Amino acid sequence: MTTLSTTARVYIFCIWALAAGLLVFALWSSEVTPWLLLALALLTPALILSQIFEVELPIGDNVVVITVVSAIFTFMAPIVGLPGVLVIVVGTLLVDLWQRRLWYRALFNAAQLSITYIAVEQVYALLTPEASQAYLGLRGLITLAAMTGVYYVVNSLLVSTVVALASDEPVLQVYRQTFGKVSIFDVATMPLGALLAVLWQIDAWAVLIGLVPLLMTQRAFAALAQAQEKSRQSAQLALESQQMAAQLEQLLTDLRLKQDELLHSSKLAALGTFAAGIAHEFNNLLAGLLGFAELGLRSSNPEDKDESLRRTVSACMHGRSITSGLLTFARHREPTRSPHDLRDAVGHALSLVERDLQRAGIRIEKQIAPVPYTVCDLGQIVQVLLNLLSNARDAMLEQGGGTITIALAERGRQIELRVSDTGHGIPEELQRQIFQPFMTTKGPLGGGAAPGTGLGLAISYGIIENHGGSIEVFSQPGEGATFVVRLPVVDLPEDLPLPEPDSPPLTPLRLLVVDDDRTVREAMTGLLDRQGHVVTAASDGEQALDFCGRQPFDVVICDVAMPGIDGVELAERLRMLNPLLGVLLVTGNAPDDALERLHVLGPAQTLHKPFSADDLLRAVERTARSRAVPVGSRL
Repeated sequence: MTTLSTTARVYIFCIWALAAGLLVFALWSSEVTPWLLLALALLTPALILSQIFEVELPIGDNVVVITVVSAIFTFMAPIVGLPGVLVIVVGTLLVDLWQRRLWYRALFNAAQLSITYIAVEQVYALLTPEASQAYLGLRGLITLAAMTGVYYVVNSLLVSTVVALASDEPVLQVYRQTFGKVSIFDVATMPLGALLAVLWQIDAWAVLIGLVPLLMTQRAFAALAQAQEKSRQSAQLALESQQMAAQLEQLLTDLRLKQDELLHSSKLAALGTFAAGIAHEFNNLLAGLLGFAELGLRSSNPEDKDESLRRTVSACMHGRSITSGLLTFARHREPTRSPHDLRDAVGHALSLVERDLQRAGIRIEKQIAPVPYTVCDLGQIVQVLLNLLSNARDAMLEQGGGTITIALAERGRQIELRVSDTGHGIPEELQRQIFQPFMTTKGPLGGGAAPGTGLGLAISYGIIENHGGSIEVFSQPGEGATFVVRLPVVDLPEDLPLPEPDSPPLTPLRLLVVDDDRTVREAMTGLLDRQGHVVTAASDGEQALDFCGRQPFDVVICDVAMPGIDGVELAERLRMLNPLLGVLLVTGNAPDDALERLHVLGPAQTLHKPFSADDLLRAVERTARSRAVPVGSRL
């Protein structure tokens, strides 16, 4: 009570005083009879039950409390008259005491309902002549309507006023809000109370029949409230489900990003494992290149010079196989699947690790049979093979070497790749867990001497599963282990382009060579010039555009990665000038965005560095033949 404002407390005291005065007036003006006392005794439990079984019904953003008290009001007004206020006071105080409401709230509720009842009763007494039956005829309907209006207005005013004073909100604003929330449920049971009064006048026992629709109405309100609550809960669950779905989508996105990072980290780890062997291999290549180049320079014998050049070319081609394997394996890009021969995956993987395995005393046996194509991401299959070769090597390090057998063959409608070693094997209890993340017998996690994190086989398992294949292990302790990878065979379409038969060379052609690397530019220019082509060289895209603006060319050969205008942009701009111009793009390791632009660009030929003279000449002729008009006809 002390928490309320002074104005609110004064208002409550006034309501109490008014209710007390009306109570005294009601008792003073009424004649108390045994029948009246019996009726009041019976009506008090009815009022108590009507308030106890109240129903909270959500309507929009508000909650309306529904009771059948209004029915009690319309029944008592003609039956017991003003003394019925005793039922209101006693019943309301007992309910609030049972519900442990604050004392001043209980007194206010009793006073508010008492004032409302007396107002309703006085309207009935004013509009209904003495000795006439209640609620009959047109007068009875008008009386019931007036009582309903008075009940709603008086009850709403008493409650909204105390709310406004207690919350310090403008009184008129609270009134507007209160009367703007008029609900039929507030006065829905008043006609049922009138029906009970009519039945009472006919036969008191008939009231029991009238109680049935009143009870059914109360249960209908309760069922409606439950349905509203379930609807609200369903809406809340739907909102929470949407939020959870959004969170799940974000988690899946994060998971995919983490998987990509993990996959790339695994690649880097595999490359790091064999980095020393790869560096040693390249040092050997460079030593051989330098040695044969100097031998050719110092020799005056043409045969010795030719032999030195042939050995130099052979060393370069071996270096190309290593870099090709590195680029296929290590490129950080979205997986792209296309038909591949798994023999290429074996070749790429061995080009990276064969030297390192030999230094570890490990012999490699290859049982490679021709196999059909399968659809795969070649870089990911190379990664799987590198993981298996790395594990096989580590399994034989302590014993000083051994043998790794790589077998590739077609079995049924599957391509089977086997990697076997003669190491210490895998215990049976670990074979069921070997493909789980962080399950390892190496490094700090497994207590072994060889480095390991337990991610290689888990990532390999995921890669093979995503390719529609399977991977399993067979091992006996002390007898080595065999990992078996199976991938499905794919039937290539009949219209798949096949290598074209050799055609007569197209000479002479007008060629423009564009490369910012002077050595590569001069080498290509010299090779093409010796074949009888008319060759112009440009060091960048701007110079190439200038040359193309002044003279026609049959084919433009340009590097993809160049400062300023790169090869793809140059090709796009040249195609705008001449849609029939042949374009040959030369790339060492094109970025992912450049590869996407190459795909959008259309039918442009590509040539990967490093390449031989024959590769270059074939690519130029293939580019020239792909044009829609004859070439070289103007020379």
